[in-house]
Amino acid sequence: MPKKSLSSQNWDGRWSKILKSGNQIITRPQKFLSTGSPSLDIGLQGGFPAGHIVRVYGKKGMCKTTLSQRCAARAMLDNINVYWLDTESAFEPTIAAANGIDLNSDKFMVWSFDPTEELSLSFETMSHFFDDMMVDKKRNPNGSLFIVDSWSALRTAAHLAGSIEDSIMAKVAQLSAIYFPKLCAMLKKTDSTLLCLQQQRAVIGGMGYETENPGGGYALQHYAYTEIKLQNAGKEEHGYRVRFNIIANKTAHGGVVGEFYFDNRYGIDTARELIDLSVDVDLIKKGGAWYTSDLFGESVRFQGVDNFTAWLYEHPECLSVLEKAVMTKYMNKVGEVKPDADIDEPIDEDYNQTMFTDEG
Repeated sequence: MPKKSLSSQNWDGRWSKILKSGNQIITRPQKFLSTGSPSLDIGLQGGFPAGHIVRVYGKKGMCKTTLSQRCAARAMLDNINVYWLDTESAFEPTIAAANGIDLNSDKFMVWSFDPTEELSLSFETMSHFFDDMMVDKKRNPNGSLFIVDSWSALRTAAHLAGSIEDSIMAKVAQLSAIYFPKLCAMLKKTDSTLLCLQQQRAVIGGMGYETENPGGGYALQHYAYTEIKLQNAGKEEHGYRVRFNIIANKTAHGGVVGEFYFDNRYGIDTARELIDLSVDVDLIKKGGAWYTSDLFGESVRFQGVDNFTAWLYEHPECLSVLEKAVMTKYMNKVGEVKPDADIDEPIDEDYNQTMFTDEG
């Protein structure tokens, strides 16, 4: 049987369909989802990029779940449906509500792993679910946000059925490598986002140093459009600081490092983060322990960052004004994130106190 010939004319026609309309190159504005952390939004120059796979990883207790729940709450406000795939059976409704998720909204759905269910959560059922949800444009006109917490705990249908012939991680890696090319195309076409949380693990018997051992193989790293590593950056009075390192980001610069605060009373302490960012660009004046600002229609003055933070949480409308002013100011500074992380400061890797979030 003779092979079909593929002339240069065929390829030229294909490229013209993809890239050009007449003499104009087709461009699509990139949409972003807020991460819930202003510093991280600034470092990513907008937030998590919609239409792609995002990988967030780090050690146990590094606010991965808290960050993703804050992102989910913001996405729901933008009329985006959120699907939470709980592979660890660790979803806590009270914590999700504290992070701003409206559990009564029809825009938020949770699928928890339950081995007694006929249609249990496995890699195969998850991939079919993605396909069905992204095809249904009436249900998801603004795209969807899929959150897998966590990717490391994902299993195949064969293993859930009791098979132990193959390595779990090797099988997930194989299926990922096969499915991800199709998934990436569907995400981009529908402006949907897959946010994968992954716990960092140490390799036993390493040569004196710690390396990453990602559950599920390296396919997720290969296809992730944006990768963020979270680390503990030191203790605070009511929590600790979390350092983020943007390992890869195809919509902006990678290699950006910054910090946000985790407070046992508030979760991710957005107010304190905004105060620090505002001081750096003179939106708020700081003299000694005193903070002064005219942003809120009247002059306000507070002694100590804790008093200012508490007041902002008591006045959410003022918090919104401050966030809008900060993001407007910083988004004009491409690739810059404040406050800059002190790279020389030792990281307390073992401090994992988390009262507000689960281990995810």
